[in-house]
Amino acid sequence: MNGSPITTTATTASVTRSHRILVAVSILSICVDIITKVAASNALRDQNEVFGPITFRLVHNHGSIFGFGSLLPPGLIVVGTVAIASIVARSGWKGHLRPAAGVGLIVGGALANIIDRFTANSVVDFIDIGRWPVFNLADVSILAGIGTLISGEHLRAQSDL
Repeated sequence: MNGSPITTTATTASVTRSHRILVAVSILSICVDIITKVAASNALRDQNEVFGPITFRLVHNHGSIFGFGSLLPPGLIVVGTVAIASIVARSGWKGHLRPAAGVGLIVGGALANIIDRFTANSVVDFIDIGRWPVFNLADVSILAGIGTLISGEHLRAQSDL
């Protein structure tokens, strides 16, 4: 019986730490994305910038990630994005998806693009690497979050062997 309160306290502290990480990473992801979109919108208004294999050019994306679904009604894209982000956030909050940083990257990236839709009526994309649709840092955040979740699951599965 003496061990139970200590175990419960440790678990509660760990969950609280995960919550803080999820929220902090989401907020950081949103802020970095907004700052880069504002900078790109100002700097790339009349010209492209080329840095080796990367071209920075301003594109207003009316679809979802990487421009997919550009013919869908904007409201449907927003509702779908909010629904998916909510499911991911809730699963992360409850500890069903880990690590929390991966969840925060996905949620932050999705929310950053939703904010863009409401403020610019489209999503500002500006990173062009040639054989891939033009994208932004919110898209990078979403993909990095997915990669982090997959890696985390793989590492947990390996440790269970």
